[in-house]
Amino acid sequence: MSQSVLMVDDSIPLHALVRSHLEPHALKVHSAFDGESALTMAAAIHPSVILLDLDLPRLDGFEVCRALKANPTTAGVPLMFLTADSMLASKVKGLEMGAVDYITKPFKPEELQARVRSALRAKHGVEASTMIDMVTGLWNRAYFNTHLTTQLSMSKRSGRPLACIVSDIDKLASINAAHGEATEHEVLRSVGAILRSHCRTEDTLCRLEGGRMALLLNGTNTASASRIADRLRADVER
Repeated sequence: MSQSVLMVDDSIPLHALVRSHLEPHALKVHSAFDGESALTMAAAIHPSVILLDLDLPRLDGFEVCRALKANPTTAGVPLMFLTADSMLASKVKGLEMGAVDYITKPFKPEELQARVRSALRAKHGVEASTMIDMVTGLWNRAYFNTHLTTQLSMSKRSGRPLACIVSDIDKLASINAAHGEATEHEVLRSVGAILRSHCRTEDTLCRLEGGRMALLLNGTNTASASRIADRLRADVER
């Protein structure tokens, strides 16, 4: 199970109930029974979603929410209040503190499943948007840095070669000055499309900055990468 839910509530039967509704849908449910253990577990396991009750021992749900949002490690985790408190003031306060949803008990299984799935889709959409270059649609520098570290580690463990081709578009600033940003963006998209046409499924193409793009080639040695670079240059110059 690649996605997980941290359930924070002092009711053991409720944990069992939530687990029975979510785990059949490939969501691993972790349990915390008070606010302090919830903060520790959230930082340790990096859950995909947090379900949080308001009425908790020692730290109440609002205090836990505030602490989670103040911690960079957990601030981005979608948090949903799951509570018997149906007061409008509590709902408004929870949402204003950064919760993505507020579910009141008792709840229907289908509603819980749908709302958790919605929170996950929203989270994945935000994550993807921060990793994609908006001009070309390619992966961006942030993704490249993370992916390169992973690929280097895998290459070292497996002994499989890994090559990287970095290309740069000449006089891109001059194109912008003479013809405007729209033309510059069209050039970037055209070059990106040409480079992408040479990519295999296991390769990764990213725009780094300006006119610079990087192509990571899995299982490719230096000699093969050099030949690929020559073909790329020839196609772009046509």
